[in-house]
Amino acid sequence: MGSHPSAPKRTWQHLTRAVLRILTARVTPTGVGWAVFVGVIIGTTPFIGLQLPITLVICALLRLNPAITYLAANISLPPVIPLLAYGSIQTGYGLLHHRFLSYDEAMLLVQDPWSWGKAWTFGRTWVLGSIIFGAALGTPLGLIAGMGMFLYRRRHPLPNDLVGDAMARVARHFKSVSRFSHGYVQGKFRHDPIYRQLATLGPFVGPVVDAGCGRGHTGFLLSELQAGLEGLGFDWDADKIRAAKSVAAAYPGWHFVVADMALDEFPSSRTLLMLDVLHYHSLATQESILARAAESLLPGGRLLLREVDGARGLRTHITRWQEQLGRSFGINLGRTLVFRPTTEIRARLEQAGLRVTTIDSFDGTPLANVLLIAEKSAADVPPTTSPALP
Repeated sequence: MGSHPSAPKRTWQHLTRAVLRILTARVTPTGVGWAVFVGVIIGTTPFIGLQLPITLVICALLRLNPAITYLAANISLPPVIPLLAYGSIQTGYGLLHHRFLSYDEAMLLVQDPWSWGKAWTFGRTWVLGSIIFGAALGTPLGLIAGMGMFLYRRRHPLPNDLVGDAMARVARHFKSVSRFSHGYVQGKFRHDPIYRQLATLGPFVGPVVDAGCGRGHTGFLLSELQAGLEGLGFDWDADKIRAAKSVAAAYPGWHFVVADMALDEFPSSRTLLMLDVLHYHSLATQESILARAAESLLPGGRLLLREVDGARGLRTHITRWQEQLGRSFGINLGRTLVFRPTTEIRARLEQAGLRVTTIDSFDGTPLANVLLIAEKSAADVPPTTSPALP
């Protein structure tokens, strides 16, 4: 049996991999500088143990790279914590009382803050001082990191990102819809791995049907990547369909209607998209949807279905919490929330005569999404053409 690497060696390996991911990520030097600046401030605060959730929230709000920010937040290594605490307390006390503490006073407060009277006063001093002290540390470190990335990019430029450029073009069209729609589509493209996965599965054969299309951004992206692609999108949310129609002027090959996949037939297609919609239906309705979706595929057609794997433990629970939060804010109008193991979904599609492969679709997220690619044999008898959606 091979020997396991020592703890310091494992730590160095993890750090090396993290740095390599940052160097190959599509982040600007300015973005790196701001991420390091904010990360150092987070790491200087006394909220040790809560730095990861704080980082994720702040990065979502400020649209910073979470990996770089969290790496910078790890400035609070055990040997450095006393220095950060001392500098933060001195800074905070100086701002509030216009004088600095003696070394003995500062050490007494760090060792026994309760002896200082009210813990709130001590905590306020420390938190305020940590933000100012962290900003003072983060400014030069952020400038150094940004300049370093600038010099690195000059010598090691990244190749053109055709998919990223296409995403940016689609997202820009939603600016005319609303700030929320633009931010939502931009965030989905930026953080959800499904769109880059779909880009690797082309070319797509029309006609394309996007069931549960939402704002239509998936179809628009495919048209950006594959000129001339035409399709139909339908969704039960009339507001989202209105948003899709307002952008469809830039993509004349796409049309959108309000319809319910639980009640209406699927139009015949050679590419059928069903992304993150099946779990909003009861188990019996899911069975009906899967059967009708498989039947609607023309010979040689593909069904690209992404669904939450109900057998992924903690990942499944996190996804359920996210979905429940989205429903509570009205982002999605699901009637219910039924997750099932994707092995069951695969078995149902295979019973319908489709060849199915599965790909994990949660890279970089804590979710439990799985992409199922189901193909109908080109030798199959064509199904009866389904009626057009109303």
